[in-house]
Amino acid sequence: MPTLLEDLTQEASANSRRLADRLETEVRSLDELRRDANAEEQRRKQACESARAAVDYVIAGTPEADGLWNTVLDFLHGEPEGPGAERVLRSAVEVFESRLRCVRLASDLWKVAKESGVEIEELGQLDQAEKHFVKLAVRAKKALDHRINGWEPADPARLAEALSRSRGQTITAEEAGGWFRRKSQN
Repeated sequence: MPTLLEDLTQEASANSRRLADRLETEVRSLDELRRDANAEEQRRKQACESARAAVDYVIAGTPEADGLWNTVLDFLHGEPEGPGAERVLRSAVEVFESRLRCVRLASDLWKVAKESGVEIEELGQLDQAEKHFVKLAVRAKKALDHRINGWEPADPARLAEALSRSRGQTITAEEAGGWFRRKSQN
C-alpha cells in the first residue's frame, strides 16, 4: 500500500504537470492573438496578467518544493531502499521537472509580454527559481539512480587497495567506545 508521502508526491507531480500544460496553452493562445491585428491590446493585457500570475506562482512554489524535498529526505532516512523509496523519488523528480517547465514557460510569457510593449521588471527571482529547481531535480535523479543502479566507486581499484591496506588496522565499535570511556574518566 502506498504511503501518504507517495500519494502526496504523486498528487504534487500531477498538479505541477497540469499547471505546466496550462501555461503552455496560454503561450499558444497569446501566439494566436499575435496574428489578429485587432487584438493587440487584449494580447498585451493578457500577456502581462498571465506572466505576473505565472511568475508569482512559480516563485511561491519554491519553498513548497524545498519542503517536499526535505520530507522525501526524512522518508529516505527511514526507508532508504525498496520500491517505496523509488516511487517517492520518481514522483519528486517529476515534481521538480514539471516545476522547472513552469519556470521556463513563465519566462516565455514574459517574453510575449515584452514583445507586446509591457515594461518588464527584473526577473532575477525567476532565474533563481530555475536554478533551484534544476538543483533539486538533479539531486532527486541522483538519489533515484543510486537506488536503481546501486553505488559504484569512482575508482574501484583505488577502493580495493585502500580496503586491503586497512585490513587488520580497524577496531570494533566496542573497542572505540572503551577507549573513549577510559579517556573521559581521566
